[in-house]
Formats: sequence, structure tokens, C-alpha cells
Amino acid sequence: MSVLCRVRYNSLSKLSASPTPPARRSVQPNRLDIDLTPDLPRVMADRARMAQVLGNLLSNAARHSGEASPIGVNVKVEGAHVAVSVSDSGQGIPAELLPHLFRRLSGSDSPGLGRDQQRSGLGLAICRGIVEAHGGRIRAESEPG
Repeated sequence: MSVLCRVRYNSLSKLSASPTPPARRSVQPNRLDIDLTPDLPRVMADRARMAQVLGNLLSNAARHSGEASPIGVNVKVEGAHVAVSVSDSGQGIPAELLPHLFRRLSGSDSPGLGRDQQRSGLGLAICRGIVEAHGGRIRAESEPG
């Protein structure tokens, strides 16, 4: 997968504090809790692509959470990097499926995944491509239940 990015200095604080209208709509009726570390540095990134990643992650979190469940966005500095995390209180993902989460999925090559988990595969694969095109990493952590 190749991704074209228009990289410029951008503020992740602004991007994360006010997700695009489509991203906000994707989490309704869930509450969106945003936690930003003060004085975040500007980063070299394609603002539109980062908005797409955030929107995909928020949409995925909302799809797998109850309507009353809050969805969290946390942005903080970790060493020389800026880390963005999206969290929810959904059903969780079994540990054996986590390594496959950001791959492009199809029913035949993803045994053990339910229909909802398979549907989320393309959006998460796109997120991975965009994040890696920026020199970053994307991962998931989960506790089923």
C-alpha cells in the first residue's frame, strides 16, 4: 500500500482537540473525552491524513462500544515522539487476534474473526499505512471482557 502525504508542521493539539465533523459524527452518541499534554510540540505530518487516521480510530471505537460509553483521545510526549491513543470500553479483542488487527482482512484469511471485526479491517489497515508513511508505529492493546 502506498500513501501520498503532504507533510508540513502541524499541531496535534489542534487536530486532536477538535476532530473533523465526520469524525465527531462517527462517535455520536458516545461522549468524547480529550486529554492533551500541555505544550505539545508541532510535528511533521499531513494534517488531512492524520485527521483520517483519528476519524477511522474514533469510528472503530464507537462501533465496538456501547452508546453510553465514553471514547478517550489522549495525546502526550513519549521521549522524542508524540503518542496519540484512542480508548474505549468495548468488548475487547482476544490476544491471539491483536497481531492481525491492522492487516487488510478478508473472511478466508482471518479465521476466528467475527463479522464486525472483519468490517473494521480495511479502515485499520489504512490507518497503519498512513501512520507508517509518516515514520510512526500503530498498535493495539486490549483486555477482553
